[in-house]
Amino acid sequence: MIILLGCSVGGSGKSTIAQNLAAAFTHKDKSVVLVDADLRKVTTRWGNKRKRNPKLKRIDVRQHHGNIASDVALLKQQYDVVIIDCGGFESRELFSAIAVCDIMLIPFRVRRRDLESLEDMEEIALKAKMHNLSMLMFSVLSQCPTLPTQYPRIWDAEKACKSFGLPALKSKTFTRNAYDDSDEFGMSVIEYTDRKACNEIINMANEIEDIFKKMINGDAIL
Repeated sequence: MIILLGCSVGGSGKSTIAQNLAAAFTHKDKSVVLVDADLRKVTTRWGNKRKRNPKLKRIDVRQHHGNIASDVALLKQQYDVVIIDCGGFESRELFSAIAVCDIMLIPFRVRRRDLESLEDMEEIALKAKMHNLSMLMFSVLSQCPTLPTQYPRIWDAEKACKSFGLPALKSKTFTRNAYDDSDEFGMSVIEYTDRKACNEIINMANEIEDIFKKMINGDAIL
């Protein structure tokens, strides 16, 4: 399974979700490789910190840039799960990764600035389908507000994503210090003390796995 994380807005939680999903699948006893295709190298720095902590399960983090399609295809033969952290709006890395991925996830914060980029991402989605007809694309609402009074903002964001042909995953992340605090030590929230954050990522990994199984079996995905 190849999962691509990409978006057009900075700070949406792309790298954080990629890293935490990699840890979640690793704790499911899957062999996982995390591909850092973002020139900022955020995920590579996280991987280096993780290597220095012998108590953590190892996650293979590799850098690939340019046309990464053939590299990723080879990695798929070696690992159960390939997760690509891809930076750059309409970058070469993004479109070459799109050509080989199974599922593309596009993180959005519940903020006007992020949601205003939906039109741009819809255009990318249409181009992406020309390169990979079998790929499925979903938005992921990240850093959502935790106050119940703010939930209508989440529901409105879900509706907005769906209206642009980018339905949101049921699972989402909320604004929690654990995501930032665990990153400092190369950890994920799976290995940290915040049970709510841990459950958010576990639920997301389970949902993605279920979607992929339905893809393989040819079942309808709602």
